[in-house]
Amino acid sequence: MKGDSNGLKTLIMNETKSAYYIHCFAHQLQLTLVAVSKKNVDCGWLFELLSAMLNVVGGSCKRQEMLNESQTQLVAKEFEDGEIESGKGLNQQLGLGRPSDTRWGSHYKLLLNVIVLHPAICEVIDMIFENPPNSDDRAKADRVGAALVSFDFIFMVHLMKKIFGVANQLNIAL
Repeated sequence: MKGDSNGLKTLIMNETKSAYYIHCFAHQLQLTLVAVSKKNVDCGWLFELLSAMLNVVGGSCKRQEMLNESQTQLVAKEFEDGEIESGKGLNQQLGLGRPSDTRWGSHYKLLLNVIVLHPAICEVIDMIFENPPNSDDRAKADRVGAALVSFDFIFMVHLMKKIFGVANQLNIAL
């Protein structure tokens, strides 16, 4: 922990008798949040669906390139329509990295990127459904595509983004 954060650690340790010292309190917070959220049925469903989506969309370099092309086309169209502006650091190429329980913020980053890339992801899944390399890929694309446009998915992604966003701010502070 940083030297300026030792006061916070001491306050927590003195105030809460059940607290115990962990070398990196922020890391422990992240691990706990991920573990608890996966035990919730709805949150577990969300992360299973995100894993399936990553397998379908990120399953090959060709599909990742399809996602990049789709995102580029959507950004260009939004720029032409005046919906977004250009500038240094804006409209960066985003990817869908697989989250890891031990990597800080990887779940939060995935949720943020899924929200931004949602139209491009849906477009790629539609392309996979229409021109599948095999029937198994078509079935996976159909299941994932239907779930990605459901109210439950959209709601849970935004809810978990808020929760993990608060945890991310706490991690930065700790």
